[in-house]
Amino acid sequence: SKMAKMGAALERLGVQPECPLCHRECRQPTTLRCGHLFCQGCIQEVWSTSQTGPYYCPECRAEYRKLPALGGEREQPSAPATEAERPSTSSTVPCNYCITSSRPAVKTCLVCGASMCAEHLKIHLEVAVFQGHPLVQPTADISLWKCVEHQEMLKIYCRECEECICTMCTLVGAHKGHQCVGVGEAEQELRGKLKEGMIKIQENVQIVEDRLTLLQEKKLNIQLAVSQARAHVQQQYEAMRAALDAEEQLALQSLSREESRALGDIEAQLEQLQDTLQLTQKNMGALESLSDTRGTSRIRDQAFVLHVSHRNTARYPRGGVIMISLCAHRSMRQMCSPVEELTPPRELDQMRLDRLQEWTDRRLDTVSLTTGTDRDSLRVLYGTVPSLNPDTAYPKLALADGNRGVSYREEPQPYPPSTARFSNFPQVLGAEPREGGRAYWEVEIQGAGRWKVGVCDARIGRKGTEDACRLGYNAHSWCLYGEQGRLEALHNRVAFPLEASPPQRVGVLLDFEGGLLSFYSVDEGSLLPLHSFQEKFTQPLYPALAASRTQLTFCSLFQ
Repeated sequence: SKMAKMGAALERLGVQPECPLCHRECRQPTTLRCGHLFCQGCIQEVWSTSQTGPYYCPECRAEYRKLPALGGEREQPSAPATEAERPSTSSTVPCNYCITSSRPAVKTCLVCGASMCAEHLKIHLEVAVFQGHPLVQPTADISLWKCVEHQEMLKIYCRECEECICTMCTLVGAHKGHQCVGVGEAEQELRGKLKEGMIKIQENVQIVEDRLTLLQEKKLNIQLAVSQARAHVQQQYEAMRAALDAEEQLALQSLSREESRALGDIEAQLEQLQDTLQLTQKNMGALESLSDTRGTSRIRDQAFVLHVSHRNTARYPRGGVIMISLCAHRSMRQMCSPVEELTPPRELDQMRLDRLQEWTDRRLDTVSLTTGTDRDSLRVLYGTVPSLNPDTAYPKLALADGNRGVSYREEPQPYPPSTARFSNFPQVLGAEPREGGRAYWEVEIQGAGRWKVGVCDARIGRKGTEDACRLGYNAHSWCLYGEQGRLEALHNRVAFPLEASPPQRVGVLLDFEGGLLSFYSVDEGSLLPLHSFQEKFTQPLYPALAASRTQLTFCSLFQ
């Protein structure tokens, strides 16, 4: 049945149904053909007083000639449960018919004003005179079920006010003339709506489960794609690092070769001069002795040297002082001019060093990410596509393309009032500010009207015609302004005329920490620098556009 499906749906949603007899979560839930759900022990206790039937549903009084099958199999009525076996109940309302022992009530009759336990409830269910009496959950005060004004039972339901009323309320009370039905009919309608709602919930549960599965698959696909891209990027950068390392070794080897070539002659001459210096220092003693003219052997030694100066020194066995003197005499001639025989060392090839340094500078430009002129690197590393905030748009600006484009219209747009909206200038701000790092975006320009592309912080004015509200005319905004035959950069009422023609696509690079805002003309994939502002940004900056009889669109960077 639909009620059974509702119960199953509740279980799938994690909602445990409540037994209307013990007012606790159903234990061994048993659903009758009428759709009402009870604990198996509770409904057995209600029906245990009759062995032959008929049996009635405590909720809707549906009649069962035979004992319904409980728990999936037909079960015979069991003996009344003892107090220890009887399901616990949170009800504090006692049975009004119990004399010897006051058992907790499971229902209250609104007509009789009595509360009944499971045993006495059976009489109310079976006796015909009580068939029309409405039963509710146990309550000690049935005044809640009576009209406060007329003290009659609330037997009518007002559809307009969505509340239960008495008969007098429909005749002379505040509900006179309203569309009203009996409580029974209203109950059926509400139960029908509840069933429809539960069916819809059941359908929505399936929709949510399908959506969860789809999102989980999408998440895995995204993670896989990013993981593959990350691995590829890491592999390429490893290859670049390896190539740069190898190139660096070649450049250093070139320097080492030039160093060896230039220092080779110098090293050889340094060694020769050091040997000469050592020989000079070694023979200084003999030279001093030889040059001494005051010694007793002065004449003989001089005569001997003069005599043997043209002879072979090897014929004289008395080498001693004589040989030293001869060697010193020859060494002296050499030591008096130690550098005359040295050839000039080769000079350092400074031109080679200069060219190598210039070449490394150019190589740095090819891989540097800070030059700001490589569109591919700007798009890949810092590219973003801002969206516009409708609450800031001038009334005659119409947003399109998912709030990425704006155009000027003659008729005001149906925007709600907003304190952030520009009241007099055709301007609009981005939805998200840039609070740090770098960001690059591009704006496509269509039409021959005037336009502005720039950034501003939240302190720019919104209401009025003062310069505080105009892009480029205050200290809180920077922009590029264009119209037919005119292009200039604006900030704080200072204009910087530009010689270039107004571009059809403008690139904007914001380096927040670096304090740099640059504008480019984008032409066939290349960037032409137009103007740069060097500022110290202290406030989050919003992308800003102004359009007067023209159309501006934040472009997709990879289409």
